Amino acid sequence: MQNKYKVDYRADTERARKKRLRFVIFVSVTIVLLLAIAVYFIYSIFAKSEETGNDSKVIDTENNIEEEDEKDTDIGEDNDDDSDLNSDETGEKDSDKPDDNENSNGEDDSDKQEFVYGEKVPESEAVSDEYFDDAVFIGNSQIEGVSIYSSMKNATVLAGKGIMVDTIFTKEVVKTNDGGRITIMDALAKEKFGKVYIMLGANELGWAYDFEFIKQYGKVIDEIKTLQPDAKIYVNAIMPVSKTKTNSDKIYNNKNIENYNNLILNMTKEKEVYYLDSKEALADEEGNLPEDSTTDGVHFNSAYYEQWFNYLKAHTVKYPQDI
Repeated sequence: MQNKYKVDYRADTERARKKRLRFVIFVSVTIVLLLAIAVYFIYSIFAKSEETGNDSKVIDTENNIEEEDEKDTDIGEDNDDDSDLNSDETGEKDSDKPDDNENSNGEDDSDKQEFVYGEKVPESEAVSDEYFDDAVFIGNSQIEGVSIYSSMKNATVLAGKGIMVDTIFTKEVVKTNDGGRITIMDALAKEKFGKVYIMLGANELGWAYDFEFIKQYGKVIDEIKTLQPDAKIYVNAIMPVSKTKTNSDKIYNNKNIENYNNLILNMTKEKEVYYLDSKEALADEEGNLPEDSTTDGVHFNSAYYEQWFNYLKAHTVKYPQDI
């Protein structure tokens, strides 16, 4: 009698072989797909590095510098006289064609103070407050403090909380006379200035790529040059944070700030604008923002704004016609 429970070992072996083959094919296909996906994402990352979109930025929103500021520093809310723009007062300058000795900014190169771009502006004889009659300060909430605490009431301030080197073109933070708001760059186009002071970079410390930051900063400088071809452009260093802040924050610390400041210094050489090492005005002997100057480790009080203003007065680039 035939045993109906007899095991067909040959059939089992064949089934096992086919099962292993299917598994090998599945694993191989999965590996190929994963490699294809990896190649695609690597290509996307390098492609996006040539653009200026926000997709390649990783910003620590919980530690965002501006969210730590408990003060209401909405530009123009309490200082409309400093930030409101009058579109009728454009202060246009003569557009005479420069002669052979003048550069593209209409300035005589032979009259310029000797200066090496890519180096910090050296100390000089202090200027009076009137030097800033035709000056504009551009930047983030630290620049907003110029209008809040400043004894420099004659300077124009175009700034806003959270402003970065990309959102300076898109974020509408400057009040207009009709009650609306426009971007900093649109506001800058409405009036001519003799000096432009700009400070950006603190909010960008969390970006994934520092080269993307400095590339975009260069575009900001290019646009300022286009809008203000006759102005002296001063680029301020990013201010230091306190020792407590630098020791407790993986992003907003003085090591990262120093790296960004080196990038900014090199950019000023390429763009031929003036670098102000303004952190010298505030930093203690260890290079930190003094603890008694700040409540959040980042933003400094009115007394330290005065120190900064005094530093700016004693670090200017003068041409003979300025003397």
